[in-house]
Amino acid sequence: MSRKTPNIKPAGLTKPPPPPAPPKTAMPDANMMLTMDEKYLVITDAWFYAPNGERYRAVFGTVKGIRSDKESLGIATNRNSTNWYLAIGNMMIAGCQIHYCIKTDNVSSRPPTCDMAHEGKLFSVREAISHIYMADEEYDA
Repeated sequence: MSRKTPNIKPAGLTKPPPPPAPPKTAMPDANMMLTMDEKYLVITDAWFYAPNGERYRAVFGTVKGIRSDKESLGIATNRNSTNWYLAIGNMMIAGCQIHYCIKTDNVSSRPPTCDMAHEGKLFSVREAISHIYMADEEYDA
């Protein structure tokens, strides 16, 4: 009966295989970048108050520019704050608050509806105002 010696390699002499390369992501097409003087619907991460005193979650208006913190606020912010802002219509949105941007020439300003159940029946109820702030319009404060 013969005895086989196991094929043992000394520790530290072999390298583990390199990890697989991450998948390559496509860079956005030039048509997907924000264009000045075009209309966009911008959905924000948080609710905000507009000059008319109402709360909104999105803005529709003409993009006027992307500005630095120094241009927007007059100061340079620290690393705990955003350092760029989107000028759209009559307002500025902090870059960290932008969730989606959709290029479109118009949006519906009709208030959204929601379904409510009452005594076993389903009712469709329209909310009082739209959640989209029309930033190209002027409001009297």
